[in-house]
Amino acid sequence: ARREPQRQPLFCRVLLIQRDKCVRKILNFRAIANRLRNRLGEHGKLNIASLEHMKPIDQARIVSTSDIIVGANGAALTWTLLMPKGGALILFDSVAFPLIWQDYVQWNGDIHFKALYAEAVRTVPCENSTNPQHSALVVNPTAAADALDMMLDRIRSSKEVDVEEG
Repeated sequence: ARREPQRQPLFCRVLLIQRDKCVRKILNFRAIANRLRNRLGEHGKLNIASLEHMKPIDQARIVSTSDIIVGANGAALTWTLLMPKGGALILFDSVAFPLIWQDYVQWNGDIHFKALYAEAVRTVPCENSTNPQHSALVVNPTAAADALDMMLDRIRSSKEVDVEEG
């Protein structure tokens, strides 16, 4: 008798990007990292990186081996062009400015996209700056974890992970 395919858990590699400088730095980074790590459990691995200090080849390598990238709006997210097809980008920003990233994810082959802003992200002015756009971010950890769950579900539904029992 033939058995039905059994759904195999999907293992995802998540890259959480932090900035060293105040502008768009995630101030509650540890809380976000802990919440994402807990949500992934044994079905994923959370990698943390500050791309500012990495060589371009190392930046390309870590991004191209990540299924989901999580980070604040900025130039480093241009690397999403190298992500595996079917991956996801979770973007944190203080305002609704995700349009350019929607273009990037479509150019990549339609990776999944979720932007968190407004009530999920608040800004804190950077010290020693008179520019109001120079601000750090405080991200709601629950909203970040919920966005991760949403992206994991989208990835699962877009990939065939069924295997035949032998």
